[in-house]
Amino acid sequence: MLIGFIGSHGTGKTTTANVVAAMMKGEALTSSSREVNSSGLPINKDATRLTQLMITVARANQAHLYGSRAGIYVADRTAFDSVAYTRYQMDNVWDQDPDLDSLYWNYSMDLALGSLKEYDKLFYFPPLEGLEDDGVRLGDRDYQMIIDDRIRSMLRQVGVGEIQVPDGSVLERAHFIQATVSPIMV
Repeated sequence: MLIGFIGSHGTGKTTTANVVAAMMKGEALTSSSREVNSSGLPINKDATRLTQLMITVARANQAHLYGSRAGIYVADRTAFDSVAYTRYQMDNVWDQDPDLDSLYWNYSMDLALGSLKEYDKLFYFPPLEGLEDDGVRLGDRDYQMIIDDRIRSMLRQVGVGEIQVPDGSVLERAHFIQATVSPIMV
């Protein structure tokens, strides 16, 4: 079973993924953007086309790899999240290049949409109060809300069928997710 979390940075996805995976005796699949950042490549508002594409491809590959494996896997991000950040970069940061932007956008969306089919359940994490800079993603609330708006807009456009995670403690959220996926595990 592959469970995916969708949402902007700072919404508790990674922390909750680790707890859900432990509760369900599964494996947490953590964000590839952290790996990219630790290798010295720029992310956030400094991300390049190559960086964004690498993150999107890594997340899509992760879904394809674990979607067919036996066991329980909880991904703290999907390729769909990456596309929201890519759109932000295209609209606000990168030099305008309509042909290149179109290529990146279409390729990234194809990867993201194709990989979403691998997930047994998708959970959307709305922004929480008290955003902190975690050293990977920025603590900029306006940036977070722009990314969240893009994610929600894209979710509506494609009609994915995600389940919104309610506000609450990490443990409350983890129990909600576990209760939601338990019936399909039988």
